[in-house]
Amino acid sequence: MYNESMNHVLIGDDDYLIEQALQKCLDDENQSEADIEYYDGLTMPLTIEDIMEAISTVSLFSNKKIVVVTHPLFVNTKDEKGTAALQRYYLHPDYSVSLIFVFKDGIDQRKTMVKTILKHSNVIHLDSVDDIGKRKLVSTMLNDKGIHLSQPLKEALLSRLANDGYTIAKEIDKLSLYGPIHTIDEINTLISPPLESSAYALSDAIASRDFAKAISIYRDLIRQGNQAVALVALLATNFRFYYQVLVLQDQNMDDATIADVLHIKKGRIFYASRILNHLTVFKADTVIRLLADLDQSIKQGRIEPNFGFEVMLLKLKEALI
Repeated sequence: MYNESMNHVLIGDDDYLIEQALQKCLDDENQSEADIEYYDGLTMPLTIEDIMEAISTVSLFSNKKIVVVTHPLFVNTKDEKGTAALQRYYLHPDYSVSLIFVFKDGIDQRKTMVKTILKHSNVIHLDSVDDIGKRKLVSTMLNDKGIHLSQPLKEALLSRLANDGYTIAKEIDKLSLYGPIHTIDEINTLISPPLESSAYALSDAIASRDFAKAISIYRDLIRQGNQAVALVALLATNFRFYYQVLVLQDQNMDDATIADVLHIKKGRIFYASRILNHLTVFKADTVIRLLADLDQSIKQGRIEPNFGFEVMLLKLKEALI
């Protein structure tokens, strides 16, 4: 009888949750006794033939092999021969082999190869660490660490945490080492506000031309140990997103259509609506170009990063009239 539990599919968008789920799968498959091979479609050109070869190659070190494939981009191609080979593996499995696919960027269930994989695997859908998912994850981690917080303290903690599993785990580890928490001030002292929230506030200040506030936020971020180069990259990512949304809005697309085109959740557009209301395509492009110029100047050693960032803010003040 075919044993479906030997093959797994993980579908999620948070690295921490994916890593935890993958570790559980490996533990279930007795990883300590297995030869594990990892493949990533983002770092190497992969085909289904490569995976079939990995599955069929005898391990020299163990009687069991686990093949983990992350970002299997090849599943989106039309490959009847490859799909047939995968189907044969699933229908006539080698019980000494486990195949685990990890989809981090969504999954198109209309594809023939994807349908085959899902049909014959133990499929694990992982929660997104959005605001709801973050609340659930934080509650679980606090319970696991034996940390008891009143509801006001818990809300204060949630407001300081990024929507990222690794960051949440790191900050809750910090709380467990500190000891009992009694005040919101202790939460605020121990947990720095997430960089993403600060970057949003900085983006908002730039878009609304409140450059005194922008400089203040920037200097606070530097005092917290953030690097100017990292902030430039994060702002560039934000404003490229705003630029894309504005271009699509100019084509009379609604938020749902834009979210589909950009492969994002519609709520992200709503969250950015305040900033988008202050911007035009031209203004967003101007910010992106000045950030790119600053990035090159810093990397080429032509300007000191902190000084360069503040000079860029002054240039933006003149450009975004």
